[in-house]
Amino acid sequence: MKKYTAKEVKVLILDSAVKQFTSRGFETTRVQDIMDPLDGLTKGAFYHHFKSKEEIADKVVERMLPDRNVFDSILKDTSLNGLRKIQELFLASMFDKSTYQYVSTSFELLSSPRFFLKYIEYVNELLVPYLECGLEEGAVDGSLSVTHIRQTAELVTLVLSTWFINAIFPNTVETLNEKLMVAQAFLSNSNVNILDEYVLNRMSEEVGKNAKSE
Repeated sequence: MKKYTAKEVKVLILDSAVKQFTSRGFETTRVQDIMDPLDGLTKGAFYHHFKSKEEIADKVVERMLPDRNVFDSILKDTSLNGLRKIQELFLASMFDKSTYQYVSTSFELLSSPRFFLKYIEYVNELLVPYLECGLEEGAVDGSLSVTHIRQTAELVTLVLSTWFINAIFPNTVETLNEKLMVAQAFLSNSNVNILDEYVLNRMSEEVGKNAKSE
């Protein structure tokens, strides 16, 4: 039997949980169902790393976004103004290498109300405070002109983290481009021009790179 590190065991369990939750649904998936495909690993290994099935569902959702240190490093970058920090936060949430590998396999779970609610709660908890900081900096350095900081941060998070989820709002290439244009106009009219040419070009580059690597 292969020996795994603790980190490898956690990843194996989380990967298996995603597959089981997707195919069986959360309610009908047992811990044993998660462990059965993992040769040599038992329920004891599961409970060594996770308290419950509910906790592993939380961890599955958390893997869809980068760790806080990724966002911390963006906010600490003194070469960026407030607007650019918000743009980099947005791009990192979509394309950071530490999480991108999990997005394609996990996002289907968001068609489940349970996982969708967990995702929205986690996105708000994680991203809104960072966006608030960026908005406040932008108001000071002149790159943004926003008065209702908290509400704007919540609205931007809602639009950019929810409307583009394919499991909730199915997209084709054409409708995705249309959504980007509508979101660009909406945000620009709200004085938060996040989806400018710089971001759209970066998104196109990242999508192209990821398509080549698959």
